[in-house]
Amino acid sequence: MTDDRIFVLEFLAVQLVVVAAMIHVVVGVLGWSSWFEAGIPLRAGARYPLLIVSGIVLLGGIAYAHTRENRRPFYAAGTLLMAGYVVGYYLWHLLGHREFILFGEQRAANETVSVQWFLDHLLAGPAELGAIVVEVAAILVFAALLYVTRADSPTDS
Repeated sequence: MTDDRIFVLEFLAVQLVVVAAMIHVVVGVLGWSSWFEAGIPLRAGARYPLLIVSGIVLLGGIAYAHTRENRRPFYAAGTLLMAGYVVGYYLWHLLGHREFILFGEQRAANETVSVQWFLDHLLAGPAELGAIVVEVAAILVFAALLYVTRADSPTDS
């Protein structure tokens, strides 16, 4: 693939990751600020602080990847991280909105998984829908970058 097409894919990947990072930071700040107003900044769980940290880490990862010649490891990491966000979002709901993501007190009733369940959580709000759409799009772009740059990487043969 030509360098111009790789550049376009990389540019698209950066845009998608920045949007995902900003959604995470904004949702995290808004959610955490409501906890502060209620006087429970840390006792309520780790969800919002982790969203803020993950958004900042995404932005730092983009900046660091930009300084590297070989970006394939970052494409792979981006694919896994974005997939982790999508799976983690649904897993958090499936596990009953636990206090510390996978552990802690269960705060919601057990739910039955169905197509409707996935759609209900996907369409729960604009931030949820936007984040999932952007993260899935980023997975596809990172996978495309991994595919088109495979010939450029050194081989063991």
